[in-house]
Amino acid sequence: MSTQGQQMLKILHVPAGAGPRYWVYDDVDTIKLASEETKGRLALIETLVPPGGGTPRHVHHRESESIYVLEGELTVLDKGEMVRVGAGSLVHFPQGVLHQFRNPGEEQSKILILFTPAGFEKFFEEVGEPVVEGQAGPAVTPEYIARANRAGLEYGQEIKE
Repeated sequence: MSTQGQQMLKILHVPAGAGPRYWVYDDVDTIKLASEETKGRLALIETLVPPGGGTPRHVHHRESESIYVLEGELTVLDKGEMVRVGAGSLVHFPQGVLHQFRNPGEEQSKILILFTPAGFEKFFEEVGEPVVEGQAGPAVTPEYIARANRAGLEYGQEIKE
C-alpha cells in the first residue's frame, strides 16, 4: 500500500462506556461500530441483557448476526431448541436463519453482537429510546412492539412469533 493510502486509513478507538446507548425492548444497546466507521462492512453492538430479556424469534434477510457472550449466559435457538451458552461462547446465525436469544439467568448478561454487513444498527437508533443515566427504560407495550416490528421490516428483519 502506498504511503498516501496508509495515511487515509485511521485507527478508531472507542473507550469503555462510549457510543450511543439505546433501550431496545428491555436491553441496553451501545453502538460501538456503525456503518460510517466500517464502510458498511460490519456493525458492533455491546448489549446488556437483563434476566428474562432478549429477542423474539426473528430472521435477518440482509445480514448475518454473531453473538459473543462476555458475561453471564444466554439461551439461543439452535435447530428448534433453546440451548444454553455461557461466557466465552460465540454463536453465529447466518443470514436467513431463524434465531433468538434470551437471558435465562438471575444476573444481567453482557454480549457483543456483530452484524455483517452493517446497516442493522440503524434499527437500534430508530426503535430505541436513548439511555438516560438513573432512569429505567420505557415500558415494552403492544404499541412499542408493533413499532419495532414495522421498523424491523424496513431493515430486513422478520419477526416470527
